[in-house]
Amino acid sequence: MMISFDMEQWLSDLNVFRNCFYARSYELFVRYITGLLVSENKTVDGLNSVFLQKTDQSNINRLLTEYPWLKTDFHDELQQLFSHHRVGSSFSFFIIDDSLLEKVGKHIESAGIHFDHTKNEYVFGHQIVTSGYVFQSGFYPFLLELYTKQEQCEKEGLFFKTKVEMAMDILRKAIAFHKPSMVLIDSWYCTQEIIRFLEENGIQYIIATKSNRVFIYRNRIRKISEFTSTLRNTASFFKDEYQYQVKSIPGYFEDFGEKRLVFMRRRKKGIKEYDSWNALITNILDVKDETIILFYSNRFSIEGFHKEAKQYLGLGKSQLRKRRGVVKHLHLVAVAYCLLKCAAWLKKGWRNLSVAERIRNVKDYFERNTLIKTIRENRKDMVGAITELFAHNRKS
Repeated sequence: MMISFDMEQWLSDLNVFRNCFYARSYELFVRYITGLLVSENKTVDGLNSVFLQKTDQSNINRLLTEYPWLKTDFHDELQQLFSHHRVGSSFSFFIIDDSLLEKVGKHIESAGIHFDHTKNEYVFGHQIVTSGYVFQSGFYPFLLELYTKQEQCEKEGLFFKTKVEMAMDILRKAIAFHKPSMVLIDSWYCTQEIIRFLEENGIQYIIATKSNRVFIYRNRIRKISEFTSTLRNTASFFKDEYQYQVKSIPGYFEDFGEKRLVFMRRRKKGIKEYDSWNALITNILDVKDETIILFYSNRFSIEGFHKEAKQYLGLGKSQLRKRRGVVKHLHLVAVAYCLLKCAAWLKKGWRNLSVAERIRNVKDYFERNTLIKTIRENRKDMVGAITELFAHNRKS
């Protein structure tokens, strides 16, 4: 299926962010976002190299590290973008998670040694607290915040915040932006502060809890890891390639009172042994255990975002050493991803395309229509060159 590209819509979507920058910085913003989509090399030098009419590489560096932005976030612009493309829905999930971006080299601000659970080892890099919404049309990133350990904050003269404090700030901003129907988070954020905050704001939640957590059930103190070995009369259901076992009970927790405690484990079809038990805490009381598990499965869409943003948009490829440059790069990656998800500038069936396929179509378009040559020959600013190309294609 041939996917055609609507340059006018692409420019319109980019133009939503014009008021965030001075004129020259906006041209660099357009170049940076376009480079994130079409360049194989996601470093500053790589993003610049895809254009034959190159700007001085230092200008792109300065966009991230020196040139002032007129706004510190893109919340208003994202609302406008979402509204235009009818992204938001009455029911939404909100997810908070963290991700590690490995780094190599010295003198990288705010980088440190962090434990990588996927590798089961410590690595050097940046730790990002990521958040986003799951609407009917999929996952959309909201905020990507750079976490810095306390000793590193003291060295750099920064105010230290724990990841839980950062999560609280993100939740406050999310409620102001678009109040979510339900919050889904992992066990790191299963704290009294977060649960109390969500309940005070009337938000439903499903939160994973660690296996060493203690609760009271039928007047006995129990530990989750020990209690799961005694589970009987579990329900079973199938979803995709897995068979699930589930059971829920009322449990009393010293930190946050009585909650519904849902136990779940699964095994792949054809496999005899189940995975280990997991436990979820929720304030949702009026749905079946199976529904709780299906709700919580939406949390894993943020892991898909991490993977796609790293693989296709250079989430972890930036070689910037200054913290402010890293933070701005995170903002721009989130913008690029949201633009890809909105992607109305890809016509005819674009909604069925994966992120990788959307990027491939963007690259194909720019290659077919020699955008680079147009920019070089036009001798105008970046936006003018792209507009000239669209006008030429429309005439032809």
